Amino acid sequence: MKNDDIKLLRNKPVSEFEEDSITKVGMKPRLKHYSERNYRNSALSSEFNILTRFLRSNRGKLWDNVYSEILKKNILSSTSDPHVYISGAVTINPIFEDGKIYNRNGWGVYKGEYGSFYVDKNGKLAESTVTRPKWRNNNKENKNLVKISDSLYLIRREKDGVWFKLNYSKPVIEVYTSEGREHKWERFPGKVFSDDMEFPKVEGLYPASLKTLSKKEKKKYKLI
Repeated sequence: MKNDDIKLLRNKPVSEFEEDSITKVGMKPRLKHYSERNYRNSALSSEFNILTRFLRSNRGKLWDNVYSEILKKNILSSTSDPHVYISGAVTINPIFEDGKIYNRNGWGVYKGEYGSFYVDKNGKLAESTVTRPKWRNNNKENKNLVKISDSLYLIRREKDGVWFKLNYSKPVIEVYTSEGREHKWERFPGKVFSDDMEFPKVEGLYPASLKTLSKKEKKKYKLI
């Protein structure tokens, strides 16, 4: 399949795809210099795009029927466990709070992001219309933030007033050799996230742990 054909098919609604071509659209032929791992990742990424378009074209339909159709069409043929990736794209049992949608891990479900789909109270597939809030970058204006050091901050969750201790760490550098060349990449073990609080950006460090402050600690830092 040529690149021009791929681009043309990508712009078509899923309903126009042939029954047996849904796992082929957007997948380039394997090249000799591709490693098996790169090829699998490329194929899976392409299938994620197809899955997203398929979900979007089936909004308002019963989720059980949509799920059965995904498995029937074998959209995620590059993985042995498609349910894992489907559950990442669709929140099955969402939590609704203050007009926002959260998944079972407490992360927000936002419009335009992977994982923006959820199953509503009627058991139908829906897509979030909530936009992710913009973060402020000026830490000096953040009244809920106290800097203790470059690697330690105290941060307050505004909705309930709970204070946390936010520790930063340096990324772990991994080194491996391939075809006589040395490669490096950074890992961020235990990296923490929050939809409720704005973490400051610290050059060369990442947020590695988040713990609730005890009453003794709050007295130590003169927060009470």
